[in-house]
Amino acid sequence: MAVGLVALALGGQVPVVSAVERFRIDSEPAGARVFTIGGRVGTTPLTLSERDIYPNSYPPEDVDLYGVIILRRDGCTDYRRRVTRSDIEQGILARLDCGASAAAVAPAVPAPEPPATRPAPARPSAAPPPEAAAESPAQRRLRQLRVIQELHDEGLLSDAEEQSIRRRILEAD
Repeated sequence: MAVGLVALALGGQVPVVSAVERFRIDSEPAGARVFTIGGRVGTTPLTLSERDIYPNSYPPEDVDLYGVIILRRDGCTDYRRRVTRSDIEQGILARLDCGASAAAVAPAVPAPEPPATRPAPARPSAAPPPEAAAESPAQRRLRQLRVIQELHDEGLLSDAEEQSIRRRILEAD
């Protein structure tokens, strides 16, 4: 309260700070391994923070996993879902396909491998990965703008937050 009074007294606005929310992921059947952009985070039933799904920073090669959960259970088809604001508010119940056909049929488009299961590089390298090195600043900005638009469309960013972030991306060198 004191911070708000000082800000108002100085003619500024009180910043709105939104709390990081926690949400629950359940699966039928239970016991599925849960992966996010940060790797394996546990087994269902599980409670996560929205920062587990939408971290402030992540490696460029993991952009396809930003905002995504993947559930894996032996004998079941991988379950992949982009987490939305309503998922965070209501929780997720993932109904896994564990029928006989799930084990026999591979998905037409395989999901990116979660970071925790990717093989480690043969040796450490200071050079960026080839795909990251090939990305121009304009391509990087375009990718960032797409992610921001997607987050805004899903209700995870307010109009003001989206505009502020968009401005910073476009003004960056």
